[in-house]
Amino acid sequence: MPLTSQRVLAIIMEECMEREERFPGYRKELVATLADVLQLERKHRVQGTNIKQRVSDKIGALGRLIADSRKKTSRGSGL
Repeated sequence: MPLTSQRVLAIIMEECMEREERFPGYRKELVATLADVLQLERKHRVQGTNIKQRVSDKIGALGRLIADSRKKTSRGSGL
């Protein structure tokens, strides 16, 4: 049975919501980043944009957000 786009998105959303909440709002940021990447991919199919760099930028931004959150958490815990 082939998966429809909507079913694929539903599965991805479920998986995102099952991830560990690494910091307050992590899951929300994960879903937002994923939505941005999917939108970039859709644009890429239509317009032929430079998808690799744009996806890399989005993932890098999420990585920086996670790192900053960890720094704040470790400072707040006295480590």
